[in-house]
Amino acid sequence: MSDSTDSDYTYVPLRAPNIIGIVIFGVCVACHVALAIKFRRRWYAICLNIFTILELLGYIGRTISSKQPDAYSPFVMQIVCLTFAPAFFMAGIYNLLAQCVVVWGIGNSIVKPWNYSKVFIGLDILSIILQAGGGGYAGSANDDAGVQTGSHIMIGGLAFQVLCTFVFAVTCFVYYIKARKSFIRNKTSPEFVSALFLGHSKFARIRSARRTYVFLIGISIGVLLVFIRSVYRVIELAGGWTGYLMVHEVYFLVLDGLMVGIAAIISVVFYPAVCFGEIDITKESKEILQYQEQDNPWEMETGDILVKTNSIRDPLRPQYDA
Repeated sequence: MSDSTDSDYTYVPLRAPNIIGIVIFGVCVACHVALAIKFRRRWYAICLNIFTILELLGYIGRTISSKQPDAYSPFVMQIVCLTFAPAFFMAGIYNLLAQCVVVWGIGNSIVKPWNYSKVFIGLDILSIILQAGGGGYAGSANDDAGVQTGSHIMIGGLAFQVLCTFVFAVTCFVYYIKARKSFIRNKTSPEFVSALFLGHSKFARIRSARRTYVFLIGISIGVLLVFIRSVYRVIELAGGWTGYLMVHEVYFLVLDGLMVGIAAIISVVFYPAVCFGEIDITKESKEILQYQEQDNPWEMETGDILVKTNSIRDPLRPQYDA
């Protein structure tokens, strides 16, 4: 990294690391396009393609800046693209929680499965708007006051994303604890086996497969890396455009580039189809929820979570005795 007081970066971006970024995200874009065509997971595919494309554009901007450090357009392009691209990664991940709830039992959930997607994706869209708006405002400002205002908006959007990611992680942990308790209770009281709390037989293969747990661990690591990156960006922007973190590229390359790069690779290697196969859980869940919601699991008292098997009809089995 060489110094350049005339550059908007206050330094000249290193060429080699940013070219590596282009290669990594370029490959991830190609992989996600191919996976989207093969498996047709629309929401996840759209979000992850946008995520990797924006990262690719951001590193193209930084590579251009390595040769033209005073050029303004590449500088703005990399700020906007790299700032809010990871929000699309999280938007894709948020939809997976609802699918996991359907697979492992909706009775363990504090809300209806697809409400998770609606709430977290809605909040994620808000954070994207704030980050994009702040980045655009700061990039087009003609004075220091305008840049400061845009920066504050970006910081607000990033901080909100960090909060949403944290709440999401806590929500996942709470569901895991409740699902595990149901599993243990089933082992000690098998007469109370219920698809409502242990998941439907349709998804038994998914629940028992080793690759499912490898997939969940991989995705969890990806979320953690994006969380670390988001915390770093909040601290970086809070320090100002001439702050210590902002003017030293090495921190960006490690705490943003490396973190997000690994998360992007994880999103390819641990694609949902690896875990769930080609089954459309969203479609399959409609019939399941239609029957299971008759028991209103979200209105039960804490001590009433066990339901006798013959009180619930499993639409995926031939029949039960009347």
